[in-house]
Amino acid sequence: MRTLLLGRLSKSRNSFPQRVRALGTLLGVAMATLALGAGDVRDVDDWIRAQVAAMPLLPLGDEAGSPKFTVMRFNVSPLLAQGSRYGGVRIVCPADRKMDLVWMFSDVTNIDEYRFIPLKPGAAIREGVRQIYEPTASVEIEDDSARGRAASVLPRPWDLFQLHMLGVPAAALVPGDEYIVWFRFSDRRPTDVLMAATFIPPLQKMEPVALPPVFGLPSQPPAQ
Repeated sequence: MRTLLLGRLSKSRNSFPQRVRALGTLLGVAMATLALGAGDVRDVDDWIRAQVAAMPLLPLGDEAGSPKFTVMRFNVSPLLAQGSRYGGVRIVCPADRKMDLVWMFSDVTNIDEYRFIPLKPGAAIREGVRQIYEPTASVEIEDDSARGRAASVLPRPWDLFQLHMLGVPAAALVPGDEYIVWFRFSDRRPTDVLMAATFIPPLQKMEPVALPPVFGLPSQPPAQ
């Protein structure tokens, strides 16, 4: 199993930040900024929990294959601690039954670190798998649905960015509880991050290849 306790992103990533604003117009930008703060914070997770009222809820997809892509804006009025800049969103588990969670975010080059933590005091969620989905903008894609019509001029989310898809098994989640996804940013740029999350019935075995179809994507991007 890969860990979701701490994510560190490589500096040599290929993504397309210059097109983020176009996606924001296309998909609808949701503001995700935190009240300005400062100080020497020993436990960043607990400190971020104290700011939860300033964090928006991430809209959820209705079911696997029907994602609700949302562009969340961070790093405008960030949470500041130890010289670092943070932002976050909340995800609420369904209250009536245990379900797997599959969520994703776009790598827009200035996210240095991320965590998935419970709102209640406790350690970051360790259980889960991750799939890195490479952008396909440079690949000519043809399928049955595209034949006989002009190519779309609107960007698709998976055309523009490297997507980080993460799966959290139902056993690691508590029905009805809230969770926080937080990011640490490497610079002062306002940052639009494409995100999506969907709860699905528990998989018999959670594997990375099972994550892209939840967002309506092939299990693997086409080979370049």
